[in-house]
Amino acid sequence: PAKAGLMLRNDASAGSAYVGVFVSATGGISFQRRATAGGSTTITTVATTSKAPIWLRLGRVGNAFSAFYSTDGTTWIQVGAAATVALNTNTMIGMAATSGNKTQLSTATFSNVGITI
Repeated sequence: PAKAGLMLRNDASAGSAYVGVFVSATGGISFQRRATAGGSTTITTVATTSKAPIWLRLGRVGNAFSAFYSTDGTTWIQVGAAATVALNTNTMIGMAATSGNKTQLSTATFSNVGITI
């Protein structure tokens, strides 16, 4: 399904190690990660009946990553447990969107984006 969210990854290659938190078009929130380059992707999904706007947050302490979402921008709910992913000190970070279908494009609207280091 179509989804949009936040992603950190080692590089732009298709099999790069990464972590991301996403909201689907149906409102599900997922914490996705690929611990090593070329490895398999692990996905933890929680269902929410909330509609947009939904706030997303990724946290990093060393190589431990946590994903969170909020329906009000104040109270944060963790998505699954923290995960260890071997990302480089210098990583790519940004917003991501996918239609979930290689033959279709997708769009997403992001606002109030911030990075705290």
